[in-house]
Amino acid sequence: MGDKERLMRNKQRAAVKRDAAASHIESIYALGLSASTDSSVIPKFLIASEDIQNHWETFTLENDTMLEAMIELGTHGEFSNNVELEVRNTLLDVKALANKFRSSSDAGVAASVTSNNDKPGSDIVNDNVDTVSNPTAQLPKIPLPTFDGRLQNWPDFRDRLTTLVGNRTHLSNREKFYYLLGCLQSGPSDVVKGITVSESTYELAWSALVQRYDKPRQLATTLVNEMLNAQINHQESPAVLINFLNTFCENIALLQSLNIPDLGSFLLFAISVRCLPSTTRRLFEQGNTADFPTVDSLLYFAKDRVEVLENSGSSLIQATVKPQAKLVFNKPKHTNSKPNQSGSKAPRSHQGSPVALFANKPAGESHRCEQCNGSHSLTSCSTFKDLSIDDRYALASKHRLCMVCFGSNHWANKCKSSCSVFHGRHHQLLHRDNSHAKIPPSKDPVASYIGTQHSRSCWAPLQSMSVM
Repeated sequence: MGDKERLMRNKQRAAVKRDAAASHIESIYALGLSASTDSSVIPKFLIASEDIQNHWETFTLENDTMLEAMIELGTHGEFSNNVELEVRNTLLDVKALANKFRSSSDAGVAASVTSNNDKPGSDIVNDNVDTVSNPTAQLPKIPLPTFDGRLQNWPDFRDRLTTLVGNRTHLSNREKFYYLLGCLQSGPSDVVKGITVSESTYELAWSALVQRYDKPRQLATTLVNEMLNAQINHQESPAVLINFLNTFCENIALLQSLNIPDLGSFLLFAISVRCLPSTTRRLFEQGNTADFPTVDSLLYFAKDRVEVLENSGSSLIQATVKPQAKLVFNKPKHTNSKPNQSGSKAPRSHQGSPVALFANKPAGESHRCEQCNGSHSLTSCSTFKDLSIDDRYALASKHRLCMVCFGSNHWANKCKSSCSVFHGRHHQLLHRDNSHAKIPPSKDPVASYIGTQHSRSCWAPLQSMSVM
C-alpha cells in the first residue's frame, strides 16, 4: 500500500468517525428540543447530555486527524472550519438546555419537599432526585484489539471485535468496516484490501477474514508444535519459569478452548504425524474428514500404505548423503629426490601440502559427463581421452573429482581404487608413462626402485596442484 493510499484511507476513516460523533451530538440536541414540549423526556435527555463531552472529544480528535491527512495529501485547502463551529454551537445549546432542566427539576423537587413537610406525618423524599441530578460514573474507553495474522491470536481478536464493534446496533456497517480496517495489520489487511468500503461489504470482509484465519485444526497443530519446540532450560531462575508458564499456560488454555473431542488422541496424532514423509502426510489429509484426527486413524492409514507399497513392489531406499568434506592436509615424510626412469626428478614433498581434492556433490546426484555433458561417465568419454594429461588433471580439479576414481562424493585419500599401471594413488587416465609400456612387478631391487619413482612422478602434478 502506497503512502497516498494510506493517507486517503486515514482521511476517510477520520471523516466517518467525525461525522458519527457530530450525529450523536445532533441527536442529543433534538432530544432536548422534544423535552421542552414533553416533560417525560427530560430524564432521558439529562442522562444523554452527560455523555456529550465524550462525543465532542471524539469529534475534535478525528477532525484533527482528517486535517493532518489532508495536509499530507496537499488538499488542506478543501478543509472547512464551518462544521466544527456548527457542532460547537450545538454542544453549547445542549449544555444550556441541560442546565435549564436541572434548575427546573431542583426547584420542583424543593417545592414538593416543602409541601410534603407541611402534611402531618409526612417525611417522604423523592427517590428519583439522586437518579436525575447525580451524573453517572464514566468508565475508561476499551481499546480495540489488533490482529497480526497469527492463528493463535485470532480467537481473542474475533471475540473482542465482535463484542466491541460487530454487536453494536447503533453503528452502521460502513463504520464497522472502518473500525475493522483500523484493527488489521499488514498481513490480514491484504485479505480485505480489494473490498470496497460500503454499507453492504462489511459482512463480506468479515467473512473473508473468518475463512482465512478461523481454522481450529491448524491452530491446534500450531499450539502443539510450539510446546514441542519450546526452549529447554538448564538453569533455574524466575525469568525462566515465568517464560515457561507463559508458553504452556497460554497454549494449553487455547487448546482447551477449542473443545477438541479427544484431546489426548489428537496430541498423540500431532506428535506422530511430524515423523512421516510429506508425501504420506498429503495422502492422509486427502482422505481425512475429521476436524481433529486421532492417532488411531493415522496408524491405520500407515498400515494400509505399507500394504499398498509392498503389493506394488515399491521399496524406495534413499542414499545417505554425507556432509561436505573438509580439506585435510597430510604431512608426508621428506625424501631425497632421485632421478626416475624418464630422467626427471620427483618433486619434494612440502609439509602441509594438500594431497587430495574434494567434491561437494552428493552421491548419485548426476551421472553426466563433466567434459561434454553427455549421458556417459567421464572415463568413457572419447573427448576426455583425447586431452593431454595436464588437461585431464585440470578438468578433474575444476569439477572437484577424486583423482583416483573420478568420483564426486569422497576424498582421494579415502578412495580404495588405485592406478592399474603402477598401482599408484591416481586414475590410470592420469598416469604419466612416456614409454606407454606396462612394467610388471619385479623382485629386482633396481627395477622396484625405478617403478616406485615412476609412480611418484605420475602423482607429482596432483601434489603440486592447489585446491580451489
